[in-house]
Amino acid sequence: MWTARSIVGGLLAAFALVTVTQTAAADSAAGDRAIRLTWRAPPECPSGGEVIADARSLVIHREALEEGTPITVDAVVGRVAGDRWTLTLAVGGAKQRLEASTCADLARAGALFLALLMDPESVSSMPAPAPKPPAPPAPAPSAAHAASTSASKPTTAPPAPEIAVDSKPEGATSGGAGVPSMLAAAGIAVDLGTLPHAGVFGVIAGGVRIRRFDIMLEGAVAPPEDTSVDGAAGARLMAASATLKPCYAVLTRARVRLEPCLPIELGWIHGQGIGIAQSGSSDSFWWSLGGAIALWLDLGSRLEARVDVVALAPLVRPNFTLTGLGSVFTPGIAVRPGATAVIRF
Repeated sequence: MWTARSIVGGLLAAFALVTVTQTAAADSAAGDRAIRLTWRAPPECPSGGEVIADARSLVIHREALEEGTPITVDAVVGRVAGDRWTLTLAVGGAKQRLEASTCADLARAGALFLALLMDPESVSSMPAPAPKPPAPPAPAPSAAHAASTSASKPTTAPPAPEIAVDSKPEGATSGGAGVPSMLAAAGIAVDLGTLPHAGVFGVIAGGVRIRRFDIMLEGAVAPPEDTSVDGAAGARLMAASATLKPCYAVLTRARVRLEPCLPIELGWIHGQGIGIAQSGSSDSFWWSLGGAIALWLDLGSRLEARVDVVALAPLVRPNFTLTGLGSVFTPGIAVRPGATAVIRF
């Protein structure tokens, strides 16, 4: 475990090259720092304004608050488990991730870091911890029993807040440490191949995320579509499907996940004859296998966006027929790009 002060010192070492480069380019005087903070955190955490105000209160040399070439700091706070929080700090291309038991502890560590960027002498000017007093001499034999009796009484001290440096690779998102996250999604997909003409499917889905695995069960339905077979005669077709889509994140970077998937789909088409004397109806089912690639973007506050492209090939191509019309339509390979909004629980 690291204290907030030792973590800030480590962060400065990690960001030293970036900070020196930006300061030299601005040709500013020593101690002259301007900070542009982007703070993303859940509503229950301290706000960015509170963090900036806390940082300014820690600055020893007030002239360090003068305007200068801004140093942009990006800070993202998130919850990784029920009682653990993370803070990702980024300056330029350098990043560091911290973990603590409360959001307030992380906000305090962020304020200390900002204060050091504003005035690097802030920490060096802080009073050093008092040296430990020398060990007391051994008690006299006559007082040994009383001393041992008093020493046997337990003493408790309030635990100091601790912050641990998280050594997980950057980009780990919710579902870390084996804690599953539930997913709910809704969106649309453009379908080519399931019906005679291109159409738009409405999509709803639910699933679970465990570490790098996303397992989704999706339902999709399209509005009715008319197709002609012989002049005015034809059929009105409506399609729907249920798809099991297991995916694995091969790439995780900050707010982005890239996942290949192996979808398995059960498709269904209902048709009603139109333009004929005796209108009949029929249903057709089939299984399809395919592949997909999905890109996830974490928008914050448990909201994500997903775009994917799916290709599905039927195991057996069904021949959709209607009495009096014969063969109406045979579904083939379907390509289905789509976009959904996802809520993470």
